[in-house]
Amino acid sequence: MARKSPTYKNQLNKTSFQKRRQKRFDSSGTVFIYRKVKSSPPKTVPMLVSLIMPTFNRAHLIEETIKSVIAQTYKSWELIIIDDGSTDKTAIIISKYVHQHSNIHYFTRPSHLPKGANTCRNFGKSLARGEFIKWIDSDDILTPKALALQVDYLKYNPDIDVCISQIGFFHVEGGKQVFSKATWSPKIYAFDPIKDYLFNNIKWQTAAGLWRKQCLPNEPFDVHLKNSQEWIMHFKMLLRNVRFMCTDEVIYFVRYHDERMTSNRTNAKWAEYYYHQCLSRMMALEMLHQHEAYSFKLALRLVMFIGFNYMRVLRYRQLHYMNKGFKFLVKAMGILLGHTIITKYQQKMAPALS
Repeated sequence: MARKSPTYKNQLNKTSFQKRRQKRFDSSGTVFIYRKVKSSPPKTVPMLVSLIMPTFNRAHLIEETIKSVIAQTYKSWELIIIDDGSTDKTAIIISKYVHQHSNIHYFTRPSHLPKGANTCRNFGKSLARGEFIKWIDSDDILTPKALALQVDYLKYNPDIDVCISQIGFFHVEGGKQVFSKATWSPKIYAFDPIKDYLFNNIKWQTAAGLWRKQCLPNEPFDVHLKNSQEWIMHFKMLLRNVRFMCTDEVIYFVRYHDERMTSNRTNAKWAEYYYHQCLSRMMALEMLHQHEAYSFKLALRLVMFIGFNYMRVLRYRQLHYMNKGFKFLVKAMGILLGHTIITKYQQKMAPALS
């Protein structure tokens, strides 16, 4: 259960990470790329925040995100940018900041790893040296005191694993940033987090949390998911009884722009989207089935969600996703009914065995 900090002190760790590292350049001598990565895990640096940012063809947007990181009042951070194979000028934009700032690192996703933002997030985490981890996207922005606020909460609450804060929205109009009053979720804290999370009463965006690295698994994100990756990641952490606290301060703004629009999706893309919604909930049901928090009500919620989204898959008539989605639905029903039958049988036999 989340707990409020007894005293919030505006006292920040002023020690900034200035350690220099060897620079490697591509053949043109302009782009900073680490071509080799050490196999051994990096040594953790106390109070250092590792910001991990996957990117793909965001040359027109990524600079604003980088500037929002540089503008942080908390200076002990490193920015790890993982390029998923950009074909635009993303590398050129990033190289300018890499040359100017020793704590900005640029990597390309290794070719043997599957393409995707989730792979980049996991790969970035394996390179992180910070005691704290935050994932951000390459088209959004942090508020100047975002890291200071969350680090301070974790610093004075050593028993807490993650600090969750509010997320806002913005768009650019006439060359100016326009910020919305809306937030990602009206509510981010609950006394029964697993139940409220499954019933969508609380929602956490990927960048909402500042995590202690020690509480995270080696690969927090599932590389097979095309969406709902942060949903299943957070659910997995809740099942691990992660100790979290929440703050109402908005520390991060998600950008509204054309690339986020869904109006141009084809039927195949829509079917894929809803299929992965089903897949993430199927994964959650299998996890819940093995957990002490299992209840018929929670399992039924997941089965209903799978069924509802499978109906959406059917709408777009993509045979591949229709067949796979149907198998999920049958399997989900089997888990729900099977667990119910076994539970009732155990209850019936309990008096005879006592």
